[in-house]
Amino acid sequence: MIENNKKIKNSLYIVLVIVLVAVFFYLYLLKIVKNKQNGELLFAIYKLQEMELAQQNFLTNDKLLRETKVEREKLDSFVINKKTISNLIEEIETLGKHANVELNKTLSVEKNTQRPKESLLKFSIRVKGGFKDVYYFALLIENIPYKIRVKRMSLATSVSGVSSAISGIVDVSGNKTKSTQKEETWTGDINFELLSYINE
Repeated sequence: MIENNKKIKNSLYIVLVIVLVAVFFYLYLLKIVKNKQNGELLFAIYKLQEMELAQQNFLTNDKLLRETKVEREKLDSFVINKKTISNLIEEIETLGKHANVELNKTLSVEKNTQRPKESLLKFSIRVKGGFKDVYYFALLIENIPYKIRVKRMSLATSVSGVSSAISGIVDVSGNKTKSTQKEETWTGDINFELLSYINE
């Protein structure tokens, strides 16, 4: 009987050890599953935080874009491209009407020799009218709100078919000294390059 008791005790110890190992194994597996779930939960929370941050950035950028729309459109109007070249031409024609001169213009796009990747928009404008009007138009062109480089500007006059280029100081007071003096027709040639041109 003692031997049976020992066998039963040994069997109980073995069963108890097996049960304890099974419980520890179960707890270990449970911990692994919980850690995996916690990891997935933490990853999901992290992704949600990233999405919230991206949404906040989007809303901030959207608000900034709406608030600066007028300023950006104004800045965009100072840079000319293929789509907005007609606006510049209309502006030059409007300046010609404002200065009360006849206007002939030609334009061409050429590669910038100093910067081969850039293009220059070259204008050649000829205006006719009274001296004050031609001079006023030249001032308006020099002050258009674009980055330009005036390459050549000349004024010439012709009275009854006789023409002479302007040189020296010209009296611009407009006072006529003789009543028989004919209105002189002045011709102004202005060649300039538009440097704020994007050839796209």
